[in-house]
Amino acid sequence: MVQFRRGRNEKSPFGRHEHMKVSCDSCQAEYNIDESRIPPEGLQIKCPKCLATFTVAHPSTQKATAGDMFDLNAIDLGGDGDQESLELDIPIDEAPPAASPSGAAPQAPSGSSLPPLGGSSLPPIGDIQPSTPPPAEQQPSAGVAGKLFDFLEKDIGEDQKRQGPVRFRIRRKSGKVFGPFDAETVKKMLREHQLIGNEEAAAEGGEFKPLGAFEEFAETIRSLMEEPAVAEISAPPPPAATDSRPIIGPGTDVVAPEGVEFAEPPPVKEKKGGGPGVMLALAGVILVLIVGVALGFTRFGFFGMNLFKGSGGKTEGGSVPAVSAQRQPSDLLALYYEDTYAALTEVVKKFGKLRERDDDTLRDQMLAVLSVAALLRNYGANDYYLNLGKQLLAEMKDDEPDAREVLLADAAMSILTNPGRASKLLGQIVDKPDCKDKEALFLAGWAQAYQKKWAEAAKYLDRAVVLDPDYAKAYHALGEIQSLQGDFENAASFYAKAAEKNPRHVQSLVQLAWILIDTKNDLETAEEKLKEVFGKHFNRLAPSEQAKAYSLQARIHARRHRHEEVVKNLQAAIKLVPEKATYLAELGQYFLDIGQYEKAQKMFRDALAKDPKDVKARFGMAQAMWKNGDIVKAKRKAEELAKENPKDPFPPYLLGRIHEDLRQPDKALRYYQQAIKLSPKLMQARVALAKLHLKQGNSAEALGVLGEAVKKEPNSAIVHCGLGDVYLAQGNLMLAEKEYRKSIELDPEMPQAFFSLANTLREQKKYEEALKLYAKVEELAPAFPDLKLEKGYTLYLAGKPDEAMKVFQDAISTNPKDDRLYYRAGLAAVALKDDKTAVQFFQTATGLNGNNAEAVFQLGLVFFNRKENDKAMELFKRVVELDEKHAAAHYYIGRCYQQQEMVMDALEEYRTAIKLEPKFIDARLALGRLQAERLQFDEAIEQFKWIAKEDPKRVDVLLALGEAHLKQGEPKKALRVLKRAFRKDPKFPRVHYLMGRAWHELENDRQAEKHLKMAVKLDPKDPMPHYYLGYVYKSTNRNRLAVREFRRYLRLRPDAPDADDIRDEIDYLLNE
Repeated sequence: MVQFRRGRNEKSPFGRHEHMKVSCDSCQAEYNIDESRIPPEGLQIKCPKCLATFTVAHPSTQKATAGDMFDLNAIDLGGDGDQESLELDIPIDEAPPAASPSGAAPQAPSGSSLPPLGGSSLPPIGDIQPSTPPPAEQQPSAGVAGKLFDFLEKDIGEDQKRQGPVRFRIRRKSGKVFGPFDAETVKKMLREHQLIGNEEAAAEGGEFKPLGAFEEFAETIRSLMEEPAVAEISAPPPPAATDSRPIIGPGTDVVAPEGVEFAEPPPVKEKKGGGPGVMLALAGVILVLIVGVALGFTRFGFFGMNLFKGSGGKTEGGSVPAVSAQRQPSDLLALYYEDTYAALTEVVKKFGKLRERDDDTLRDQMLAVLSVAALLRNYGANDYYLNLGKQLLAEMKDDEPDAREVLLADAAMSILTNPGRASKLLGQIVDKPDCKDKEALFLAGWAQAYQKKWAEAAKYLDRAVVLDPDYAKAYHALGEIQSLQGDFENAASFYAKAAEKNPRHVQSLVQLAWILIDTKNDLETAEEKLKEVFGKHFNRLAPSEQAKAYSLQARIHARRHRHEEVVKNLQAAIKLVPEKATYLAELGQYFLDIGQYEKAQKMFRDALAKDPKDVKARFGMAQAMWKNGDIVKAKRKAEELAKENPKDPFPPYLLGRIHEDLRQPDKALRYYQQAIKLSPKLMQARVALAKLHLKQGNSAEALGVLGEAVKKEPNSAIVHCGLGDVYLAQGNLMLAEKEYRKSIELDPEMPQAFFSLANTLREQKKYEEALKLYAKVEELAPAFPDLKLEKGYTLYLAGKPDEAMKVFQDAISTNPKDDRLYYRAGLAAVALKDDKTAVQFFQTATGLNGNNAEAVFQLGLVFFNRKENDKAMELFKRVVELDEKHAAAHYYIGRCYQQQEMVMDALEEYRTAIKLEPKFIDARLALGRLQAERLQFDEAIEQFKWIAKEDPKRVDVLLALGEAHLKQGEPKKALRVLKRAFRKDPKFPRVHYLMGRAWHELENDRQAEKHLKMAVKLDPKDPMPHYYLGYVYKSTNRNRLAVREFRRYLRLRPDAPDADDIRDEIDYLLNE
């Protein structure tokens, strides 16, 4: 085992001089202070280097100590002007109270700005705007007088003025000032993005002006503005499977095992140089550091002091061990506090390099273990990291078993396996009344969270952010805890604050976007947050976090029906974590939602190949099988899922849908009720249950189910759409249209609502309006299920069979197994008078689905119209076998019987059709006419009157009724009815023919002649007006005209049964 060199902190004693020298108990930085400025009761100072607070006693009293502050944040994390981790004016004058004797976590301090668990004083999630940070939190005052002790900067400035290079104080846009720094340090801060160039600076004794106004920094700022965004630090690639190198050792680098979520690092270009210029520059830097030992502050300590004096080993009061004199200080500290995947893995990597040189400290080792624990905590189990953490912790215990760093490392690793033990370890620090160790408080919070002690966890984390209001990862942890409890309002506020405090902490923005999408449906704000995620710090995320960001972006695109973007983003997520089934299943579900069932099944198969137990993939596969018609396998898989996941409502819901298709409504009903019981807010199950009640004729039950759903979710577009479906099935087109429009109002991008509204308008014969709505559906969801089926059918009904045929053929090319498409394509072929093609389509439909009664019926109609009654009769009887309640099939069976002169059978089929469908007008008309032929005038007239009342516009029915009255010998009743028909259609030939007959029977030959002549004029090929006109002329002694009309009658109807009688009549008139 490699041994580590450690030194000891050498505290400088307080001196009594005109300018008293004091040192920070935490980082050992030294300062000159005018002792006359120290009040008798002492003074609290915040160290500009490490931000720790320590107390300076008056020289006449005993000196104060720093307390238990463990604040490692000595280096700014970089970012934009909103991050103020370098600011020197955040004082602290009181510590949180101690824990209660019972061992519970201490109460949140009175100065806490965090909301209590379950409530929040922060703005609600809907008010979070990307460009508006939350209001600044009120901080405790400093010192007894409550004023910030700021003379340190003055003294440093005076000393600098007396000697050394020019130094600069930096002022952020917020007005906060820090420094001073020499020019090279400022440039380095710019290059490392600790400064972004929009700050102001003041040289010694000068006034503040823009940073770019100084020649020293202008060129650096310009170069940074032109610098392209490059990939951030990422972890090393995994080794080959046969790699047998030790985890860490001389000549090795930190190596990640196979399967760890590491991205390939960008190539590192090392700068080459040499010669006198480089040596002179190096000498200059060393000279500046030496001169500045007691003159000012740099990021390497108090102007580099820690580079030379060295410190390490065990420290007191939570102070951080300094680095040895033989090396530059490591930047593990800043990386650790960045708290991103890239930073934490970089800590481990850089620690390995330090260890190669045998140049690491106890602090470095602690930071490596803390980073390993964070990686395990944040990204899941990993044997490599777990073994590394155990190994380093064991070495630390061997070397310094009682060191504070060992306690923190031990607790961090214990959180994962024994959080109770971790809480006890950390209690030695955090339960002290004067604890100011924010990292210990942070770990204590997680230890409580792992025990699901949410209130205690929140209290510890609250104390941590009160100590350091810029402590980003503590805000993120608070967000996680609130999210786990379902308090997404507060969770979102905490995530937003974490990202505000540390712009590199983009995993907080990922979580915030997730809440905005899934719980708030605030797509606009979520999209803005994801734009930030995909910015310059995207590569700080782990591959799993990057994949989640792509998945969230895909969800936004899916809501906006951007098909290509959805697929592109989910494929990017799959590529980032190819070993996981999650995003394969999500892509499969998307294909399922848009009706691409074959693609969906492929995605689910790929997902299950990765993880055979993935519930979403298994459920998706069952859905895809059901949609593809493989209903038996789908049922089996859904039953397995329901048994293995008894609290999941979706398998019972799917089983309900499957049993509906299997014509087992009672089982379907039970499954829907089970799904609703498991999840009362599963609106899909409520809507399906309502529709099932409707199918069973229980419309009151259906409306009751949806009425309750509306009470629970009054603004649910799905529920209102379901109500519309119920009303549409009831034939209440007005209410259906109202509910669909309400659904569209609630969700203007819901294609189902537009689709259903289009179907409703089609039922109202508003074909053009319906077609416009189908176009809207196609815009929102090009692959929406049944879109082409219904659009093509609407074109067919609108009298555009050629356009309908194109739509159906296009749909068939993408979904060749849908028998409904072939059936409706057959209808279009019939309209195009292409019987041959129609027969092919109908036969294909019945071949794909032998239970498709409508396709069988339409095939029968083709043969019936061809007068192939035997084939037609056989097919119509097949329809009745499939659906005994098919009224139209019974009607056409009656027509076939009537053509075969099987009158009694025909009458029975007509009556059956009417019984099944009382408003079946064609069946009633056929029954009435057949009854009239059988001289059953009263029965016939009853049927005709019913039809005339139900549909007053039917002229043919009025004519049948008038003719029945004539045959019954009641010409006056006939004439009253025929006049109604005449008013509706004065140019209908048969109206004039029957009116002529009625007037003739009433012996009004003048009116009879008038109407019969008009009948002949309107339809010269009808023989019957000639027949009756002949008798009108005979009765008025116009024999020649009578003979002419009789001859025309015989010419038009040579096979008339009364032909011989008419010839005799002609002979009589000629011889008279």
